[in-house]
Amino acid sequence: MKAFSLAFSRLYSLLGGPLMEGQPPEFLRGVAGLADALPEDLSFLGNFKYAPWVKSSRAGVILVPIGFKEVPN
Repeated sequence: MKAFSLAFSRLYSLLGGPLMEGQPPEFLRGVAGLADALPEDLSFLGNFKYAPWVKSSRAGVILVPIGFKEVPN
């Protein structure tokens, strides 16, 4: 994990887009993979084959591609 501190509001102002669900943390403290992320971490879905991991990830914020609707069952 790469450690840092970034206000979620700042990230959101840079990226925009809809919030899909949940309450993001006030501050993000690190970046981690979907499987390893903690509630104050930022993660991302870069390959749709990992889409099922989105649902079980503990990441506070997960960036997903435009058009991503929901996690497949």
